[in-house]
Amino acid sequence: ITKLSFPRTAFYSFSVTKSVPEDAEVGSNVSLVAATDKDSSFNQEIRYWLRAAEGRFSVDPVSGMVSVAGALDRETKAEYELLLVAEDQGRPARSATATLLVQVSDVNDNVPEFSASQHQAVVLETALAGTSLLTLSAVDPDQGQNGNVSYSIFQQSPPSDPAVFSVDPVSGMVSVAGALDRETKAEYELLLVAEDQGRPARSATATLLVQVSDVNDNVPEFSASQHQAVVLETALAGTSLLTLSAVDPDQGQNGNVSYSIFQQSPPSDPAVFELDPSSGTLRLVRPLDYSEVKVYSLTVQASDGGTPSLVGNSSVEVKVVDVNNNPPEFSQRSYDVEVSENLAGGASILSLEVTDRDEVTQRHRPGLQRQRPSVPDDPGPPAGP
Repeated sequence: ITKLSFPRTAFYSFSVTKSVPEDAEVGSNVSLVAATDKDSSFNQEIRYWLRAAEGRFSVDPVSGMVSVAGALDRETKAEYELLLVAEDQGRPARSATATLLVQVSDVNDNVPEFSASQHQAVVLETALAGTSLLTLSAVDPDQGQNGNVSYSIFQQSPPSDPAVFSVDPVSGMVSVAGALDRETKAEYELLLVAEDQGRPARSATATLLVQVSDVNDNVPEFSASQHQAVVLETALAGTSLLTLSAVDPDQGQNGNVSYSIFQQSPPSDPAVFELDPSSGTLRLVRPLDYSEVKVYSLTVQASDGGTPSLVGNSSVEVKVVDVNNNPPEFSQRSYDVEVSENLAGGASILSLEVTDRDEVTQRHRPGLQRQRPSVPDDPGPPAGP
């Protein structure tokens, strides 16, 4: 209780400082500022009133008790300088003034507020642990610990163990904490929390959408490491033998696959086969001859469009199938044989050799012997007359 003493001819002014919490209810007492008057009778009766109260405070005109009259908010206005007037009831009235400085003390009544409710970031899938994505910012207008904000990640979707991302609780910097792979997970959504240090603590949330950017880190992969094809030796140029397929899980040009023949064995100039770079279809480009080459071995490649390009390999075995397109051939065009006149029936006089460039199953004929020439039996001396 602060007393103001008024001599009949003198007035005294006092300065008083009081503190009131910002959540004080209307009607809460702030301070009792009392005044005295040494006069007698009604001349010593004092009435009080306030100036500069802004509707936030009031004073009991009889007791001088200053109380809260309206809602307070420290973040809007932290202190009020009230002018308290005490006036007696004499004629003429005499008055005195006192200054009441009301300081509004902080209460943890504000939730931290992020600079944005939604954030986005892009990171390469090869980013190392510790790579920074962005720095969060949240403010809390409360004072002291009530306004001291710390950051955390409440949830990562899809989840992982351990977590792929981390946030510095003080600076709010979000960083890579684990290995990324766009082909496994191309996007993450983080639920972020900003929490003050008040009691009880207040918190706010925001989201961060992280898109994992592609890097050319996958080699095109054929559907099989080895392939086989069969083709008739009479097949025409342009005949399709088979269609290869290779996939690259990378994105865009990094996953765009083109096909080529790296090697043909046995080699030829020009090449016997061509491989469509887009479709992967293997075609014949020149005539075949089973009698010359029965099997071709190809090494084929699938290359992506990345820089540098990554290449996958596979092999193709092309078997040439024989067709009966060659006539049998005698070892010589004509034969001269001398036969004794007394040669017995059934005696051998000549062995014929016939060859056929086609496969055995194509050239077999009854009565033809596949053997080397033999010297006929000695027919003996010519028969006499």
